[in-house]
Amino acid sequence: QHATVRTTSTVKDLLEKYPKAKDLFVVVKYLLFVNGLNEVYTGGIGSYALLLMIVGFLQQKDSKKESIGELLKNFFLYYGMEFNNKDKGISIADKSLFDKESRGWFHPRQPHMLSIEDPSNKENDVTRSSWNIRLIQTLFQSCYRALNQPGKMLESIFPPIRIPYLYSRKRRSRSD
Repeated sequence: QHATVRTTSTVKDLLEKYPKAKDLFVVVKYLLFVNGLNEVYTGGIGSYALLLMIVGFLQQKDSKKESIGELLKNFFLYYGMEFNNKDKGISIADKSLFDKESRGWFHPRQPHMLSIEDPSNKENDVTRSSWNIRLIQTLFQSCYRALNQPGKMLESIFPPIRIPYLYSRKRRSRSD
């Protein structure tokens, strides 16, 4: 079976099995996008790897009773501060964490690298090129802290959006 077909099938199955993953994915993907950390070629986290991160988080936590807001905050806490990405990797297929060194995925020059096993190909580390993981962790820490402050809402973690069209239009007076 071709890799793209396997990946598409895996994504569909995971979204069916973990329905809360979709909402978390949309928010975190947009957050990574506005911060320039959503593309693998810039060291960011690609879509497939992000979905696997989210599913790995949901597998490790008892998430059935939590709201999307609480899950989002706890996702930022988990990957920003708690998860030991130096020693551990994530296996979605086994619903567990694994020792990176015993798998041969530990890199002494880059011990901080995140490792996520591709459920369709256990030899593939889907985050091996996400070298900007420290910056991503710092972003997640900041988001967790922002969302943990009293009265703070989701928009507090995003930069303001300016739509150029609205600011460049000549304002009309009521008499026009």
